[in-house]
Amino acid sequence: MSRLQDTKDQRLEKIEKLRKLGVNPFANKFNKRQTTQQSCELLGKKTQTAGRIMAIRGHGALVFMDLVDETGKIQLILHKDSLSDKENKVVSLTDIGDFVGVSGKVIESKTKEISIDVNSFTLLTKSLRPLPSQWYGLKNKE
Repeated sequence: MSRLQDTKDQRLEKIEKLRKLGVNPFANKFNKRQTTQQSCELLGKKTQTAGRIMAIRGHGALVFMDLVDETGKIQLILHKDSLSDKENKVVSLTDIGDFVGVSGKVIESKTKEISIDVNSFTLLTKSLRPLPSQWYGLKNKE
């Protein structure tokens, strides 16, 4: 079996786990109030935005994700204690390429990166296939 098929099978298993949690892996509604660029300008204030996950990094009880939309990128900081048990399970089933919606306070991380301290996490669309690599991927951004 190919690596692409293995990845797709793993993500289909995650979809089944999400459905058992009562989560629609292909949600049809989210109220995006700001773009990532607008969110970056709201330091110290609340924001609600959505986009595609382009990187995931775990660090103990914290998970860092890079959220990208048509205007740019912002880092998400997800504290295990700030989310519900259900949201933490959804975070653990999230992959690069998935679309999510988040809300939280815009802060500056310890490394001085503008970030959203997430207090609400919603999976909007589960990606079944991995994103193309930069080397072999798409050439035209459009």
